[in-house]
Amino acid sequence: MNDDLESTLDPELVSRFGDRMGIYHLSQRVLRETETFRDPYRHRDLEEVLPIASILKTLLRLFQLWSRGAANSLAFEVNENVVYFKRLPEVFEGFRLLHLTDLHLGCNAELVPTLLQALDGLEYDLCIFTGDYSLDYSDSPGLKPEMQQLRQAINTDILAVLGNHDSIFMVPWMEDLGIRVLLNESVSIDRASSSIVIAGVDDYHRFRLSNLEKALAGTEGKLVLLLNHSPEQYRQAAYAGVDFYVAGHTHGGQICLPNGFAPKLNIECGRQVGKGTWQFKQMQGYTSRGIGTALVNVRFNCPPEIVIHELRGGVPPH
Repeated sequence: MNDDLESTLDPELVSRFGDRMGIYHLSQRVLRETETFRDPYRHRDLEEVLPIASILKTLLRLFQLWSRGAANSLAFEVNENVVYFKRLPEVFEGFRLLHLTDLHLGCNAELVPTLLQALDGLEYDLCIFTGDYSLDYSDSPGLKPEMQQLRQAINTDILAVLGNHDSIFMVPWMEDLGIRVLLNESVSIDRASSSIVIAGVDDYHRFRLSNLEKALAGTEGKLVLLLNHSPEQYRQAAYAGVDFYVAGHTHGGQICLPNGFAPKLNIECGRQVGKGTWQFKQMQGYTSRGIGTALVNVRFNCPPEIVIHELRGGVPPH
């Protein structure tokens, strides 16, 4: 590693995360965040070339659909997903994971208060976040107060990963709030003399910094649940022996046809992993439709969802 490059990194980041992430990963994260949009060779999405958001807003208002779509964006569904594992330790029977993703804080002033109402009374043992807390690819000043409100309402530990909209500079204050961000790392969840592992990787979709080998080091023989912002790394995860892959990123399409078909999922892989339950090889997966919105603050035929994954022993019923 170039010593001059290391000396330009934020000292707090180096102090707190240099050992956990490695200086190579940390410097790659910082440089890609600050230089990606100035890279003349990078792929540009259509919305960067054309004013897609403005066009959509104009059309929705023209056809008097804006108000309905905005109301839909706050109509949270609570969906329970039961996942069966042959080797689940008996003490984890019925273990419940509250899964929130793609909050995009700042997209709507009513989002957090409405979400807090929806979360009230839910029962779960652990909370997991799978990225995209930010709306504009930065550590915006308004993020921390809204995240703090959410953290105070969640009465368990929280494990999280970063998404393609998130900044590494968010991690210090997130962890100060009590949200453990997994940076190509894993943690053991222990009950009695048994345990399961929750691993988490950095963003795969935009930053390409998810390191499964590092995240899964030392997890051999354990039941492994992987937090990954995007479902696009499904093949590598399955080949690495992951048991359950939990993701977000796609918003389920956000604006879908009446039959639920999503014209756009923003993933570079088959749409079979784009939303809901799926399976590849031995690995089960779930891609949540998420909480917030992107581009335009509306949803159609694709409600935002809060997911509770309940772990059970055995094989899935057919």
